[in-house]
Amino acid sequence: MPLNDAEILGSKPKAKPFRWADAKGLFVEILPSGSKLWRFKYRFTAKEKTLALGAYPENWQMRANDSFVWIAEE
Repeated sequence: MPLNDAEILGSKPKAKPFRWADAKGLFVEILPSGSKLWRFKYRFTAKEKTLALGAYPENWQMRANDSFVWIAEE
């Protein structure tokens, strides 16, 4: 299910980092400090990797999705 601005802004930090998933590896990670970061999880040579795409809301979903499409095509 696609993320929306209200869900992300309304999420409160917890004691441990947690994630709001968007689609096919794209997610927002919310840290205990309250920082919200775009991340992309993928596999390369059978190893799981996570790529940092930038902070939320500076890199809102349009830019994050553009980065996601570019990375997925590589």
